[in-house]
Amino acid sequence: MTEVIRMTCTEAASAYRAARSAAAKREVRAYIEARVKESKRARWGRLLKAIDAKDAKRIAYYAATGDERIKALEAVKAADAKAKAKPAKAPAKRTRKAAPKAQPKADAIEPDLAAMADELGIDASKLVAFVTLLRD
Repeated sequence: MTEVIRMTCTEAASAYRAARSAAAKREVRAYIEARVKESKRARWGRLLKAIDAKDAKRIAYYAATGDERIKALEAVKAADAKAKAKPAKAPAKRTRKAAPKAQPKADAIEPDLAAMADELGIDASKLVAFVTLLRD
């Protein structure tokens, strides 16, 4: 690439597309990267992102002018729509249901409830009957 003081984004994209060697493409990319840092326009950043992603359709859109630009934009939109289309979901795998948890026996609960009943100052048999009623 020859030494150019200023290029527009369209000219830079065209120069990148026209570059034959990897060294020439690196040089154009370096110029675009420098412009990204100094320019407030988002267009330069998007062009650099397209170059890094090797998105040929988007680079062609930035390089095009006139009616070619409209056609290139339609191609970019079609590619984006295709990419956004959700693939069909695979059916969920069936898993076994977990076995129900074993309920503690009333005899195991009763000593704890008896101690609790003593702390609360109520009849232990009434507390056991109440908890049994709630559990069932």
